[in-house]
Amino acid sequence: MKHKYVYANKNDTSNYLYYGYYKNGNYKKKVNVINGKKEGHFINYYDNGKIKEIYSFKDNLFHGPWKRYDKQGTIEDESFFFNGQYFLYIDYLYNRSYIGIAVYRNTDQNQGALELISLLNFKNGEIMKDSSDYYYTYTEDTIPYKKANNFKVECYNEGKSGYHVKLVLGELNKNLKFIDSTKTKIFESNDMTIQVPYKPVKKGVDLLTGKLYLINDSTGKQEREFLYYHEFYVK
Repeated sequence: MKHKYVYANKNDTSNYLYYGYYKNGNYKKKVNVINGKKEGHFINYYDNGKIKEIYSFKDNLFHGPWKRYDKQGTIEDESFFFNGQYFLYIDYLYNRSYIGIAVYRNTDQNQGALELISLLNFKNGEIMKDSSDYYYTYTEDTIPYKKANNFKVECYNEGKSGYHVKLVLGELNKNLKFIDSTKTKIFESNDMTIQVPYKPVKKGVDLLTGKLYLINDSTGKQEREFLYYHEFYVK
């Protein structure tokens, strides 16, 4: 058996539970349908029986949490939707030592979005103190292959003036220290916008990590430090 439909009323085919199965008999997916529309939890499974993804639907639209797990059952990331609008993403970083949180103020994450970013210490399943801070940034999420010469990072330090930003790209360890400082790339602007030269070497997802610094124009001091973590899709 590869799938099964369970109807609340045999004469009503618009309300049912759908079960999909792997060849080994384990669940592949579970879907709840009410009045012909997905409602409540939509669950995908790995063939070993562990949950792969849990979606939430309301009136056939994404609504509520969307969680993804690895084959061992450890959560990898979470998103949150409201009436089909995507606005929250939580990623577990650096061997699950930290949580990166992005709140999308523009709901179309595929076109780039204003994000409210925070990096939180995560220990023994609990969120600890905020180890970075908050800032607004805009970065393109999709970049055309071969035609890409640079990408733009716009930062918003609301309510303050007299600052500019510096971006240092490089690989970070779990303590947010650069693994090899000789491989870091430094870009500094005169304002809150940085144009970063960028030549993707292949199509697909490209991850950039590093730190973003807020610099005081009058003193030249680095006053704030933030994690920079961004995935580009090179098409």
